[in-house]
Amino acid sequence: MESLKEYYLLTEDTTASTYFEGVIVDCWNLRNLSEDQFKKKILLQANVKKFLKVADKQWTAIFPYIRPNQNRDKQATASLKQAFWHFAQLCKQKIKSGGNAGPAGQSYPGVSAFWKEETGKGKDTSKADIVIGKDQVSVKGPKALLMSGEQKESRATVLSALKQSGVQGKLKKELLGYVDQFVTSTRTVGAQYTSDALRKADPKELESGDKSLLQQKKIATMEEGNAAARKILDDQEKLKSTIEAGFQRAFNDKAVGLGFAWESMTGWEKFGGKTFDDPGDDVGRANVMLAWGYPMNVLQYHKIKPTGPYTSKVAKEMKMTA
Repeated sequence: MESLKEYYLLTEDTTASTYFEGVIVDCWNLRNLSEDQFKKKILLQANVKKFLKVADKQWTAIFPYIRPNQNRDKQATASLKQAFWHFAQLCKQKIKSGGNAGPAGQSYPGVSAFWKEETGKGKDTSKADIVIGKDQVSVKGPKALLMSGEQKESRATVLSALKQSGVQGKLKKELLGYVDQFVTSTRTVGAQYTSDALRKADPKELESGDKSLLQQKKIATMEEGNAAARKILDDQEKLKSTIEAGFQRAFNDKAVGLGFAWESMTGWEKFGGKTFDDPGDDVGRANVMLAWGYPMNVLQYHKIKPTGPYTSKVAKEMKMTA
């Protein structure tokens, strides 16, 4: 079995990797069929069909058998069924659960009162992507990162992780100081600028747009506009190495690293409201991490515990990208 190095995201995408969650569901639910019966049914499953339409060359186990017009010769079809059969048996071997699999209870469950106050969002993407038996499973592929630098989400995570770890004082002040320098999205009349878009935008065009917003009373002052946000972003870039080094020092503290890994993987506070005792929709919380690789011959299934070996492993690999 090949080794798999996992990274995790707080946010999710809508690529083939997301659709692969449905493939896992289908392969698991058909795992106990005979090989012949499995191969008769697997390509007819709705989740598998959706995935095959968007799978690209990263999926080395299946890409050679996918044709642009969706037509496959007999040998290619047989090879494709074989790849899914082997993956289903891998699921059967690695997944320590019982019962059927399906999508998580809600795609956008309600967050805790604390999380809503910090981020302004009442709902967010579930940490649990699928359910297998009683397990609420977060599914992660090989390209994910543990934390992103979105300001409000990062601030809520910092506060929750430090509360969970029991570490406050100077370190809390330092990390919140870094997070307060992150740039959040700013909205214009017809578009939303992410940090990446702001980096690429022409400062003169931003200033001109802000003047228009000011005239339309969309913003109260120029300091609320995108040109000001661009300056904040530039300042953040200058401090990038300092911010990232500061978080790395924090992660190197065992208790803090565990606190960040625990919250980021599970949504312990975000959905469970377990840290500040203010629950949201607990169906959004994950208690299992499933990680896979593009060749479809690697799968890991870990029950997540606050100080367990897998949480410790992830904590040691964490990085913050400012």
